[in-house]
Amino acid sequence: MASHHRDQKERIPSLAENVLKAARNRVPHDWNRLNLTMPQLKVLLSISVDGPPPCSSLAARGHQFIEGLWTSSQDWLSELLDRVDSADLETIEQALTIMVEALSRQEQYAWTG
Repeated sequence: MASHHRDQKERIPSLAENVLKAARNRVPHDWNRLNLTMPQLKVLLSISVDGPPPCSSLAARGHQFIEGLWTSSQDWLSELLDRVDSADLETIEQALTIMVEALSRQEQYAWTG
């Protein structure tokens, strides 16, 4: 049993890498049309996570921009999941639930980008 668990833990990172590699060329079209530098994207993500500063109209436009990207990503994932059978969807849901629970038990740290 412990050996099987260890084998799974060794396979999962490889599977996750395979998902990222396979998805790399299938990102939502909105992400491909971005004309932002990495620092600009980081600022917009930070504004989206932390909320807009009260005195900046740029922050509000940035927040709306990030919301649009988020929606695009959610639409892309929904379309991807349309091609997954119900048994596999159950497995994906269980796996993601486990990961969310594990993350909730993880010590908090600040994202420094």
